[in-house]
Amino acid sequence: MAPKILHDSSLHDLKEILDITSKKVAIIGNAESIFHEKRGSIIDMHDIVIRINKGGVNDVAYQGTRTDYICLSLLLEIDELKQFHKTGKVIWMTPKRAKLSNDFLAHVTPMFYPRKMWWKLFYQLGKHRPSTGLMAIDLVNACTPKNISLFGFDFKKTKTFYDPVNYLGPHNWNAEKEWVEKHSSANYLTIN
Repeated sequence: MAPKILHDSSLHDLKEILDITSKKVAIIGNAESIFHEKRGSIIDMHDIVIRINKGGVNDVAYQGTRTDYICLSLLLEIDELKQFHKTGKVIWMTPKRAKLSNDFLAHVTPMFYPRKMWWKLFYQLGKHRPSTGLMAIDLVNACTPKNISLFGFDFKKTKTFYDPVNYLGPHNWNAEKEWVEKHSSANYLTIN
């Protein structure tokens, strides 16, 4: 089987496909602190719920039940994808398309975070790779939602709940926190 051609999705196309404009969007991060307060029912009241990487629902009382979109920067096996995210459409966030296997592409037709947006974030963060969570926030922000509510984001104050090693990655968590705080001053982005 020939590999699929993996073109960037344009922001214009993503706005139409995602249908986020003027909607209440919850982005669910993977910080262990998400389990400090039961907000699952609040998460599920949003019009759109977005989850990240292996951050599937472990406890509905804390994480809610819904998944409309999954933002991925790491390749999951199809069984893992089904285990962690029973529903939801995939948005591939990293510009590294070579990570996508033919098996994955045979089962999933992902949308793609535009490379131009990745590079813009990269430079805004002082030439540090943006995390999948920050790219998700940036993408949703560009789609002009009514508001964005972040859950499970603490910029590595607590570890990633599914990662016993607490891998920090090549990210500048302080710069990402500053980026989010700058955008949250507009009153439509809140960190819960």
